[in-house]
Amino acid sequence: MPYDVNQANYGDKGYAGYRVASSVVNHSSFGAGVYHYFRDNHVVVHAGIVAPPHLEDSFVSPLSVFLNGKGVIKHVINDKGGLVAVSVFYYFVVFAGFVVICSCLVYFKDKANC
Repeated sequence: MPYDVNQANYGDKGYAGYRVASSVVNHSSFGAGVYHYFRDNHVVVHAGIVAPPHLEDSFVSPLSVFLNGKGVIKHVINDKGGLVAVSVFYYFVVFAGFVVICSCLVYFKDKANC
């Protein structure tokens, strides 16, 4: 996601890092990820990935990553997956008939230990 945006010109407009149009019938995605580093302003984005509900299962291991800065991605895909912000480095969702959610919290001093 872009570094130099604000809530009014980005977050409130419903932008996402990865969007699948509602007219798409078939889709496949493996390990798609959206990162954010809202450098200048605190920006809240509803979802890093937006797709029609009937295509949610076409995503294998989607993820969102907080790099640094300010702001939040509230969900990985649509309304699924948890908050990605300063206290959580990454969050991903695995669709396989059920949802498994994993996260790496800040108490790990080294992200590589997640």
